[in-house]
Amino acid sequence: MYIATDTNGVIKKVIATTASTHDSTQFDTLIEDEDKAVFADSGYMSKERKVKLREKGIFNGIVERRVRGQSKLRAKQIRNNKRFAKLRGLVELPFAFIKHHMNFKTCRYVGLEKNHEHFNLVAACANLRRVPKLIERYG
Repeated sequence: MYIATDTNGVIKKVIATTASTHDSTQFDTLIEDEDKAVFADSGYMSKERKVKLREKGIFNGIVERRVRGQSKLRAKQIRNNKRFAKLRGLVELPFAFIKHHMNFKTCRYVGLEKNHEHFNLVAACANLRRVPKLIERYG
């Protein structure tokens, strides 16, 4: 299951795939509506992706990792990874709520389509719990 959230941790998009699908294959689908900035884990990092985001004028907040032949990250890469860690962590909040409070730890249905619909409902419930607190905070 893959999700895209806004900066408040509200789930905007949900994608379900089989377990054999690599995370990076869903990246373009998750960010197709984004026009300002993208923050993601290092599994989504690639030179082509950096170039595409730059061409579209989208800020790249993808975690940097060492590449082959690089002994350690440059100081700028380390600084950027630390600066954007809080924003990238916002994606983990809905997963934590869904797993621990809604007890959604395994797929309950046979077939990808049924599990996708179930996860859509679970994500909607997580949003319904999150939005009133945001309204209370921001008015």
